Amino acid sequence: MIKKIDENIKHINNGIAYIIPLLMIIGLLTATNSNNDTLININEYLKYGIYPLFGAFMLYSISDRPGIVPGVVVGIISSYLGLSYLPLIIISFILGFLIKYIQIIFKNTPISIKTITSMVLIPTILVSLGYLFLIIWDSYIEDHMIWFYNVFNNKYVTIILSTILASIMAYDLGGPINKIAFSLGVISLGLGFNSIYMAAIMAGGMIPPLAIAFNATINRKKYIDNKKNAYLNYLNGLLFLTEGALEFIQKEPKKFRVFFMIGSAVAGLIVSFFGVSTVFPHGGILIVFSMEKWHLFILAILVGATVIQPYIYKLEVWYLLFFLVMI
Repeated sequence: MIKKIDENIKHINNGIAYIIPLLMIIGLLTATNSNNDTLININEYLKYGIYPLFGAFMLYSISDRPGIVPGVVVGIISSYLGLSYLPLIIISFILGFLIKYIQIIFKNTPISIKTITSMVLIPTILVSLGYLFLIIWDSYIEDHMIWFYNVFNNKYVTIILSTILASIMAYDLGGPINKIAFSLGVISLGLGFNSIYMAAIMAGGMIPPLAIAFNATINRKKYIDNKKNAYLNYLNGLLFLTEGALEFIQKEPKKFRVFFMIGSAVAGLIVSFFGVSTVFPHGGILIVFSMEKWHLFILAILVGATVIQPYIYKLEVWYLLFFLVMI
């Protein structure tokens, strides 16, 4: 079951991976807070490109080249209607698997018919279905989702779930559980223009590599054999690449997992308690200055990465006291 979910989440992550450079550019332009009209206009137009790229590469991941055009079109429609990632993700899966089904039907037909099917039939049918689905969602379903949005935007629900999801990001350091939590963060961007969940999840995913990098700076003798890789985790952590910590937990993965999850939970708790939010699903430090209350996000990752240092530094006796003081 987990394996099947992981395979499907890879399609979502594929869409996200290709929009990361665009998100970083938008984040940097937003952070400059420039009054230059040209830069402001460029930034706005770049934002319109997020959904089409996301839809195109997610559908490409599911169904290869026939999915690119439908993905672009449903992305443009989603952006124009002001919808969240949720309907775009749903329709991308529907269209992607529909493409596979159509290809199976025409599998044994002549090449000329396959070409027409791929270039004309599939894009026409899928664009029409995608357009119809998104119009229905915007006209009927979106109104009935308000109660759902209100529940998950409740302050106490947000704090509890954000803390849990942030800790889950450190469970398998880039594995299927991590990806499930991350994907829920992406979907949460549909719960409001700014997502506290996504900010907490990003903070939680940054903690393990940053904790290793901090520890390598404090305890240099411990990392003589892989000091460069340990220091590289400053970059991994700041760019939200949780997998950077994997190399350093091979001997005691279960113990490290527990304490990484505690550090990530602390970071997620701080982020959600103070209402730090983001509109971007990735980017790490490069988009942090576009967040609301960005200085508290930086505080959260510093505290989260620091709070587990007594364990990593082999000072377990003082861990509980240190943890309580930091909280």
